[in-house]
Amino acid sequence: MKLGAYGLIRVVLPLFTMGWAMISPVLSYVGVLTVMIVSIGLFSQLDVKRVIACTSIVHMNYGLLGLILGTDCEHGCLMLFMSHGLVCSSLFCGSGWLFDQYGTKWIIGYLFNHS
Repeated sequence: MKLGAYGLIRVVLPLFTMGWAMISPVLSYVGVLTVMIVSIGLFSQLDVKRVIACTSIVHMNYGLLGLILGTDCEHGCLMLFMSHGLVCSSLFCGSGWLFDQYGTKWIIGYLFNHS
């Protein structure tokens, strides 16, 4: 996801500015719709790694929405994408540690496992 976003910033925006301006409203609707659908779907999710993956999708859509604004947000979006890489890898390492400690990937298992 981050490589595609970087490609948008470095290739698509400089080369296809008119096309980007034409497709930006459609991308903004898709981005907002994706954020809403994934967020609603997260209410029923019990697996920690799936929760991290879904929040990763939402995080990247926020970066896309920042690119669609059309102002000088490219540097902020690059920082968001770099921090996304650090945060997601740290969260996956933490979920691996929780799996080693508790032996389960289910959120409910962390709450009620008193061993």
